Order: sequence, then C-alpha cells, then structure tokens
Amino acid sequence: MTTPQNTPPQTAVWFFVFDDAPPWVRWVTLTVGLLVVVAGGVQLGREVTQRRSVREQRSSEEPPDAL
Repeated sequence: MTTPQNTPPQTAVWFFVFDDAPPWVRWVTLTVGLLVVVAGGVQLGREVTQRRSVREQRSSEEPPDAL
C-alpha cells in the first residue's frame, strides 16, 4: 500500500465555517452545542428509564404460564 506524497495538512471542517468569526462566537457555539448534547443524553436516559418501568409493570401484571 503506497502513501501519497505531499499531502496537504488536514483541517477540521468547523475551522472553515468559523474562519472569520470572532472567538466569542466560536465559544458560544461550542457551549450551545455541548448543552444540546447533554440535554439529549438526559432525555434519552428519561426515555430508557420510562420504557424499562413500563416493561416491568407489564411483566408483573401478566399471570404466570401454566404448565
């Protein structure tokens, strides 16, 4: 397997999006994005917990199978 010669250095995509933005815009955007990710994780945790409790309630209400 050969490696290409003279490859340009790689730069993150967000650098091009915020190339001319002031630093405070970068920080605010990063902070808002992080808060959205955390909020999504909290919501996912709530949904998984709720689904688990509903499943346990259904299994406790069903009569045991007769042999």
